[in-house]
Amino acid sequence: MQPEYFDKQLLKHVQILGIIGNNSMENLYTARYFASQYDMEHKVLLSNNKKLDGFKSIFSKEDLMFIENNTTLIVHDYQTIFPRDDRKSNIKLRELLDMVIDKNIMLILTSNSNTEVDRKTEMRVDAWIIRQLRIDLLRNGSIVKIALDEMKNHPDITSFGIRVLQDEFFFYDLYPTELGVNTKYKLPITIDVPVEQHSMSER
Repeated sequence: MQPEYFDKQLLKHVQILGIIGNNSMENLYTARYFASQYDMEHKVLLSNNKKLDGFKSIFSKEDLMFIENNTTLIVHDYQTIFPRDDRKSNIKLRELLDMVIDKNIMLILTSNSNTEVDRKTEMRVDAWIIRQLRIDLLRNGSIVKIALDEMKNHPDITSFGIRVLQDEFFFYDLYPTELGVNTKYKLPITIDVPVEQHSMSER
């Protein structure tokens, strides 16, 4: 059975969106698509070394204090920018989450792992985009693992991983406004991430 196309109305109450999958670059270009679904004046990418057309690039979390209101912010591979501290918590990441709530900022976090985020911080993410990944590498008790367990009756979720094409994903809203929205979807675009040149093209 073919998945439905994703309706951006599902994001109307989502201020903090997480994207997780094995392929870091696919996560980034998926984030770019979802950033385009928010009608914000500014677009900013925080990354160790990546750039995106149409986004202002910053490379240090110290620069976050200068972000303006009415901004969509992508934090790419957030686990490398906000690792757990000595107490195994994510205080600095939580401070960012507090900031986006206080300001009119839409935040998109991408990661290829959830081992660097504690449960308390993970619960602050409103919804998750789950791409191709190995379930056995997920942290036990994590929101993403719980999400996949709740959707385990879907034929494309197995005990080892999930089956999705490059333009497909599972969506999990922690606080869905209606039944049946947490399932597999398809993007209305094709994500093309070549080795040498990364692009996203409309169908």
